[in-house]
Amino acid sequence: MEIIEKGLKKFNKFQMKKPFMFLFFVLVFTLVMGYSATNIYFSSDFMDQLPQDIDAIQSSEMLYDKIGGSDHVVVLLEADVSEEGIKDIRDPEAVESIFKLHRELEDEPLIDNVESVASFFGDGNIPDGKEGVKRVLSQVEGTDNLFNKQYTATMVEITANIPDDEVSIQEFNEDVEENVEQVGGPYNLDGVLTGTTPLRVEILGYLESDMMVTTLWASVLIYLFISLVKKSFKWGAAIFVPLLFGLTWTLGTIAIIDIPVTIATVMVGPMILGMAVEYGSFAVERYKEEVSETPTLDEVRDGLNGSIPYVGASMTGSATTATAGFLALLIATFPMIEDLGIFLALGIINSLLSALVVSPLLIFSIEYTSLFFRGGGESD
Repeated sequence: MEIIEKGLKKFNKFQMKKPFMFLFFVLVFTLVMGYSATNIYFSSDFMDQLPQDIDAIQSSEMLYDKIGGSDHVVVLLEADVSEEGIKDIRDPEAVESIFKLHRELEDEPLIDNVESVASFFGDGNIPDGKEGVKRVLSQVEGTDNLFNKQYTATMVEITANIPDDEVSIQEFNEDVEENVEQVGGPYNLDGVLTGTTPLRVEILGYLESDMMVTTLWASVLIYLFISLVKKSFKWGAAIFVPLLFGLTWTLGTIAIIDIPVTIATVMVGPMILGMAVEYGSFAVERYKEEVSETPTLDEVRDGLNGSIPYVGASMTGSATTATAGFLALLIATFPMIEDLGIFLALGIINSLLSALVVSPLLIFSIEYTSLFFRGGGESD
């Protein structure tokens, strides 16, 4: 601990000689890491989150490599009987729309096969009346399985080979949705996509929104709670803002080392904010014990030099043990648990660094601003 205290004391004194210059470099670094964080990769692939050394998974991968995997997508076409229009999906107008959609989907380069009721009408020779359609379908055994019991819905089944990356999956899903929307037909005929691919697109959207929304709400609630406890928005900011710096550095690092955000790691933002808030709180409270209510700049510097190194040594010890605990998750069987350990360990380390580097600079800036408005400011 004594070595850490001495090192922090030297660094803090050096930092306090030119605090605004250091703050500028910290801001630039944070902007760079924030920009890197915009490249975070979200993954909705459950297979990548499973242990790859399990026999069943290795066999599945081998089969996929040798034979080729197939992605299955189903388009459910249903007539909304509550609206005016067709009441039976076997209506020639509906069958014609299904036939057009069938042909459009067959032209998509990634689609290997399309199965639907349109397959029974050759080159599009659709009878004029519903009875004629029913007569054609009755000639093929098992066609009733293509419809629901009320004959208000049918399916178009798609088999495709889609590259296993989120961009290709989203593009494929959008192409199929566009084909469904563009094919004309009865206005009360609706198409809905389901299957593995649409499910992954939905999961991806929820991952991105959940990470942003939960982190935003955690930030607001933590800041308000700190300000309420400290009875000061100023000191609430002094404790909370370094948390944002640490979180930004963490997300930027995650993007740089290319660890995906998955269902297991999507909530790390609020977790890091909640666990690391104590570091900034310790720094501020220890500093306030060293100075008066209205300190001069020299007293601010002395107060920071007399508080941050000592409380910083204790915070370092606490962060080290927490980091060791999270890194123990690296021996977990599931890769997503390993990623969670890396996320949390990086979050604790960056939050500690932010408390040791950013907190003193922010405290000095706050006190400098207060002193300036009281008419006692001096140039740095």
